[in-house]
Amino acid sequence: MVGLASVLLGAAVPGVTAVGTAAAASPSKSPILVGNLGPYTSTVLGPEELDLAATPKAWVAYTNAHGGIDGHPVKLEEINDNFDPAQAVAAAKKLIADHVVAVVYDEDVALETAYAPLLQAAGIPVVGGQDYDAVWETNPDLFPTMATVSTKGFADDYAAKFAKAKKLAEAYCTESSACLEDVQAQKAASSQVGITVDVGPSAGSTQPNYTAQCVQLASYGAQAYYFSDGVAGIEHMASDCARQDLKGFWVLPQPDPTELSNAVLSKFTIGQDLSLPYFARLPQTKEFRAGMAKYAPGIPLQVNSLRAWSAFDVFKKAVENEAAKPVTPASVKAGLYKLEGFDDNGLTPPLTYTPGKGTTIKCFVVWGIKSGKFVLPKGDHYVCAP
Repeated sequence: MVGLASVLLGAAVPGVTAVGTAAAASPSKSPILVGNLGPYTSTVLGPEELDLAATPKAWVAYTNAHGGIDGHPVKLEEINDNFDPAQAVAAAKKLIADHVVAVVYDEDVALETAYAPLLQAAGIPVVGGQDYDAVWETNPDLFPTMATVSTKGFADDYAAKFAKAKKLAEAYCTESSACLEDVQAQKAASSQVGITVDVGPSAGSTQPNYTAQCVQLASYGAQAYYFSDGVAGIEHMASDCARQDLKGFWVLPQPDPTELSNAVLSKFTIGQDLSLPYFARLPQTKEFRAGMAKYAPGIPLQVNSLRAWSAFDVFKKAVENEAAKPVTPASVKAGLYKLEGFDDNGLTPPLTYTPGKGTTIKCFVVWGIKSGKFVLPKGDHYVCAP
């Protein structure tokens, strides 16, 4: 296994650089049309997530510059839905009408339930996405490319135990029922991991301070802490609790560059990621980093960058698996069923899909922060839940 990895960060640039297709190794067969949708200009996303829209474009440009997929050029139809269910449904209908062969890396956390049935009825597979909803484990036409939602509780508990914590104390946001469900999942998985989990106080994501919550968390005598909320809320609570002299590691669900500058998290963080983290400078990320540098220059790499890139890689492998056939939604699905443990050279967990059944993926990666940089304390080794 590869040892510790250093951080890979870029300078933020407003907007996405337009990308084109290089003339060298021009693919000559019929084009393959793929769809991609997400909240690319809504207030849901900030400038730190420009990679969401940029990565699919960069992957397509890079792939076409290297011969396409088995000689087929790839065309991308990327639609902004502003994180609005009605617009997302309209976007899905347009992609169906335009005859895309697949939707690759669905960016709509919690909106899939609104339009996944439409894509399923049309027989169009969805390959990869932010699979934080249970629909990814039940809809047979959704093909996750990273650990799925039922694995997260085990993964968070495992990260805490990896940091030598015997007890994990948790708080959760009041804005969404998903926050309580998140910590309850960790509580349910605790016996499998061999760690004690105490579900503690709720808290508003934007309240001015978390003094009361920190006092309650301290009462549990834990060595690790978790706040089910967005990164900004976690950073705020960690800072407030440090002022209350709370000691221990904070367990984080994904690496975000702002964590490196937080006085608490930069020293006391352990986390899990649902696939190989974007910051890894390993041999298997060389192509990804080169493609992003050339076709999305100035776009900062973030948590979804490598996830999106590898989802397109999985789609490519599925098409190649059925190279003798015309590229259709049915042939893409047939190619996905032939993957049988494919892991994109370690960029994803091992992937196996079964016709007519939803998919649960149980393997994840542990990460941390050391000397102001993200690191992989277990290298590129995947840990798998039972």
